[in-house]
Amino acid sequence: MNFQDEKTISNRIKILIKNMFSNREDGWAKSAEMNKGGPKTKVEIQQEVEKKYKDEQAARDRNQGGGGRYGDRKDGYNNRDNNNRDRRDGGRNNDGYNDGGGRRNTENRYQKKDTQGGTYGKGGRENRNERDNRDRRQSVKEAPKIIELDDEEMAAQLKKNFEEYAAQGVEDHEEEVEDTKPEDKKFDLSIYDKLKSENGKTGPTIFFNLLCKVFDEEMQKVDLHFDGYMSQIISQKKLQSKDFSEGLSKFVQFMPEIVLDLPQIHAYCFKFVIRPLQKKGLLKMRFIKWSVDPKDKPAEVDPDDYVFDQTNSYYQLMALILKDFKNDPTVEVSWADTFIQYEKELNGPATSKEKFEKIEDPDDLWPAITAEIGEKDAKVIIPLLKGDMAAAKKAAA
Repeated sequence: MNFQDEKTISNRIKILIKNMFSNREDGWAKSAEMNKGGPKTKVEIQQEVEKKYKDEQAARDRNQGGGGRYGDRKDGYNNRDNNNRDRRDGGRNNDGYNDGGGRRNTENRYQKKDTQGGTYGKGGRENRNERDNRDRRQSVKEAPKIIELDDEEMAAQLKKNFEEYAAQGVEDHEEEVEDTKPEDKKFDLSIYDKLKSENGKTGPTIFFNLLCKVFDEEMQKVDLHFDGYMSQIISQKKLQSKDFSEGLSKFVQFMPEIVLDLPQIHAYCFKFVIRPLQKKGLLKMRFIKWSVDPKDKPAEVDPDDYVFDQTNSYYQLMALILKDFKNDPTVEVSWADTFIQYEKELNGPATSKEKFEKIEDPDDLWPAITAEIGEKDAKVIIPLLKGDMAAAKKAAA
């Protein structure tokens, strides 16, 4: 069954249906494996849920735990301090004289308060509660309690913050404020500080979730206001260069999932994220990781989860990046320079080779890239993306 010309069915449903037909052609082997042993009882399901909860709780406890070698070292320092104090105090008798003779310490000379209310009197140190002293020395500042927040809720909060910025921009435009752009005003971005301090979120994770949610908006709103919103984030230093590169890396790796609902996500990513950040000098392409690191991949994949791993969006995005580099209006760039950029900065040959077998409908992909970047550039860039450097150099000559 061919769904290519069917406009009323979403890409996600098309792929699920294709997967079902493929499963049927294999004699429902996947379904048989999933249903091996028959349906689970309520008790088994409850046990699985409880085990998962306990494992997650144990992982959180390990992450928040203290101690280790620094705790042991601190005890060593305390013991050393106590020994030194014993030697100092042991050198004087109760009358304030040194055991080996010497001048007596007068009461007024050493009569002073310490932080616990103790005194030095008649040359001897007042006995204090040793347990309280030890507790005071060994006490450490407790880490603030992290409030759990799932990614979906975080993304919703970030989207709401952008919507508020866009609404403010519209209001300012309607009021025709002279000599003042919406992005020139300091917009409230305290949500970023809250996510970090209260919820323990990192900059790359925040940026990734922002990108995943913001393109669900009306694209006209994104087109008008997202650049200004990003300028606010940069000027207020809510995110740094490393946050952008790592968050964007995760986003491009996740594009096969997003493209099912947003077929033009590669174009949005380039236009609203990559190009503006490059112009501001906040993004170096060599720091982008186009593929998931093997050590970050889950050891086991739930058989109920279908993996969307088609790589068409990667090739479409890479074509836009190469075209933009070659046609930079501010400097003359040769095709030889473009080849070097592709090899050194973008790690193109290795990544394209890895992703090539995951292309879906290549007969549709290459014409779509040609229509998007123009036939002139496509004659060189498409062979490059296919791994045929000789054909790319010949077309560029």
